[in-house]
Amino acid sequence: MPTYCYKKEDGSSIELVMTCEEKTKKEFTHDGKTSIFLDDGEIGYRDIETELKGTRTFPGNWPLLSEAFGCAEGQEHEAHQKSLEMGVPVKYINGKAEFTSAAHRRAALKAFGFHDRSAYC
Repeated sequence: MPTYCYKKEDGSSIELVMTCEEKTKKEFTHDGKTSIFLDDGEIGYRDIETELKGTRTFPGNWPLLSEAFGCAEGQEHEAHQKSLEMGVPVKYINGKAEFTSAAHRRAALKAFGFHDRSAYC
């Protein structure tokens, strides 16, 4: 699950782990800022800068190897051929699917009828 960072009025930070759906239900706009009521009743303001610290940026994230979209080792050629038939060529390395970009990943998931519930929110 994603971790979201918020700052309190006193400047202290808090990290909350929740699904995208939970975040969407809890967040609101206050003083023009994305906010959330914290468990202690205070308001926390979304701190995107802190959330993104330490994350790798493009092109460092790609290629991405996915075990979830992968296949059994030894079936890479068959899986690659199937991806060509579906119109989204996917290369397989040791059973892991290799996505070259976020757009490539989304296209492959869509072509195969998969849905990633908590990505890119």
